[in-house]
Amino acid sequence: MKTTRTLFAIAVALSIAPAAQAQTKPASGMYFQRLAYLEAVRNAPADRKKDAKSVAEIIAASEDGMLLAYTDGEQNGIGLIDLRDPAKPLPAGFIPVGGEATSLVISHGKMIAAVDTTTDFAQPQGHLAVIDIPTRTVIDRCKLHGQPDSVALDKKARQLVVVMENQRDEKRNKGAMPQYPGGTINILPVRAGVPDCTGMHPVSLMGLADIATDDPEPEFVKVNSKGIAVVSLQENNHIALIDVAKRKVIRHFQPAKWI
Repeated sequence: MKTTRTLFAIAVALSIAPAAQAQTKPASGMYFQRLAYLEAVRNAPADRKKDAKSVAEIIAASEDGMLLAYTDGEQNGIGLIDLRDPAKPLPAGFIPVGGEATSLVISHGKMIAAVDTTTDFAQPQGHLAVIDIPTRTVIDRCKLHGQPDSVALDKKARQLVVVMENQRDEKRNKGAMPQYPGGTINILPVRAGVPDCTGMHPVSLMGLADIATDDPEPEFVKVNSKGIAVVSLQENNHIALIDVAKRKVIRHFQPAKWI
C-alpha cells in the first residue's frame, strides 16, 4: 500500500561507542549521533516534475559504504549520495527509471530497482530496472506481471525476492478488501548483480491469511542468513516465511496470535 511520504532530507548517522563521546554523552550503551543531512531536492534532475515533491524513502548502501542510493517515487528515479566524507554528503547523481521507484538493492556494482508503472489497479504492472553504478545507466529491464513494492537479496546475493503487492484502490469502496488481483512473491536467480528474468518463479500467498484470504497484499521482505524470506502482509495482518531455495512457504501466522 502506498503511504504518505513526508521525508525531504536524508540524515546520515554513525553508531558511536559511549567512550568516544564521554564528554557529551553518559556511558549508557550504544547510541546514534547525526553527523549531517542532505535535502533530496538537491539531487533532483534538472527536468524534475515541478508539481511533485522530491522524497527519499528506501535506501541501500554500496558494498564499500561510500555510496548511498535511495528511491524517489515522486520524481520517478533513484538518487545517489557520495558518502566518502560522512560529515559532508554530496549529491552524486539521479537515475530515471521510467516509473515510481519503490525499492532497491545493490550487489556487484549493480543496482536492482523495483519500479511501479501501474495506471489501472485492476491491471497492475511494473518492472525491475538493472543499473550499472559506475556509468549511472539502466542496462537491463525485467518485466513483472504485477506491481512490485519491495525487493531483497539473500546472503550470497544469488537470489532476489520480489514482493508483488498488487495494491488495492483506496478510493474504491473505501478501500475495502478484497480487490483483485491478489499479490504474490517472485524469486529470481541473480548472477553478478543481474537477475535472470527467464528464471522467475512465483510463490503463491493465496489462502494463508484469515483476512481477505483470496486477496493477499504482501508489502515488505527481508531474507535472513539461513535463506528464509520474511514477508509481511500488512493489510491481511499476516506474516509468511518462505524458503527461498525451495521456493515455497514453510510457515505463516497472524502476528498477534503468534505472540
